[in-house]
Amino acid sequence: MLPDSEMHQIIDCLNPEYFPVTDELQIEEHDTYGKFIRSFKKGDRVIDIQWRVEYGTPHTVKTVFEKWRQS
Repeated sequence: MLPDSEMHQIIDCLNPEYFPVTDELQIEEHDTYGKFIRSFKKGDRVIDIQWRVEYGTPHTVKTVFEKWRQS
């Protein structure tokens, strides 16, 4: 898996080497967290990223990357 800092740049569309090929989709919703998935393309490779956002205050929201798959 890539470092968290690079994963954040990818999902926030700040890394120009990766571009989204799907919309961000929330796959689970709970009181304290939500799970999301989105696919990105770099060259001829597609990367699927799944992450969890743990809710808190605006200053304590935490993103945890759970799965990363490249095809």
